[in-house]
Amino acid sequence: MTSPTERSTDEDWIDQALFPFSHEKTVAARSRNARFAYYTTAETAFKILSSQQIWLRNARLMNDFSEIDHGLQCVDAALSSESGRKLEATLDFCAPKLSLAVRDALERFQPAIGLDSYIACVSEHLGAEDRNGRLSMWRAYGGNTGVAIIVNGAALFGNGQASSVLSSPVLYANPDSFITEFARVADAIHNNRVRLQALGSDRLQRLIFDMLRFAVLCTKHPGFSEELEWRVLASPSLQGTTNLIRSTEVIGRVPQTVLKLPFKNSPENGLVGLGLEHLLDRVIIGPCAHNQVTYLAFVDLLISLGISKPDKRVVATDIPLRVEQPGR
Repeated sequence: MTSPTERSTDEDWIDQALFPFSHEKTVAARSRNARFAYYTTAETAFKILSSQQIWLRNARLMNDFSEIDHGLQCVDAALSSESGRKLEATLDFCAPKLSLAVRDALERFQPAIGLDSYIACVSEHLGAEDRNGRLSMWRAYGGNTGVAIIVNGAALFGNGQASSVLSSPVLYANPDSFITEFARVADAIHNNRVRLQALGSDRLQRLIFDMLRFAVLCTKHPGFSEELEWRVLASPSLQGTTNLIRSTEVIGRVPQTVLKLPFKNSPENGLVGLGLEHLLDRVIIGPCAHNQVTYLAFVDLLISLGISKPDKRVVATDIPLRVEQPGR
């Protein structure tokens, strides 16, 4: 997997100009060897580890059903702002009618931006959460059998362009605060207009389109900010499905297409750090109706998978939370 901002070292200025938020978050995460948590139920966590793959599901099936619409509202507001007009003028300086071409591409893709986007969501994992995880995440995603899979972050940042799976931090913003972030991008693009012009109109159009597409897919209501979310994304019509397995599954009684990402190294294809032995940092058993039984089951699972030090990698929380609260 790779960040949408990751390019060759000599083009680092493109990341800083077009994707400053993602670039800064990625640099900071790399510098502290960040880890990420996938909060879910014990059943789902068991399936992920035993199959050694994670499923990317359609963006329209996320918990917050309005997320794609929220991102579109933020982008539309920004494009209609003073900074949006500045961006259009800069693009048309770089190539005649380039701003119109970008608008047309965004409008054409807009109906498919949910249906052709597949996402898995993870949360930045803090060192203080190694024992008990994050209570708000248990409440939101764990049900009465919560488990969190903690992974090392290197796989999110490495692998260049070898995979069709990209990763990006989430920006928590409403339309007004999004416009403030967008102004920073419009200014940077204007300041780099001569260098961007030299890239050629076709490539520049793709870059600006990707900037706006990721803004739609990775902008979330600020009320969710404590989740510290990053998204693992794939868009088959735009990026292909290299190293992904396409499948139709029934989840929650809804038949749907999923893209399965195997936890498997493929050095010949430039993919490293995805093997479960290296990828898995720990498994946290959350507030759970059968805490100790679940703990032992996951230890046995890691043993069967040949994962080293399984009893050290599985941790059972002792959060005094009643997981079943009738009458509330």
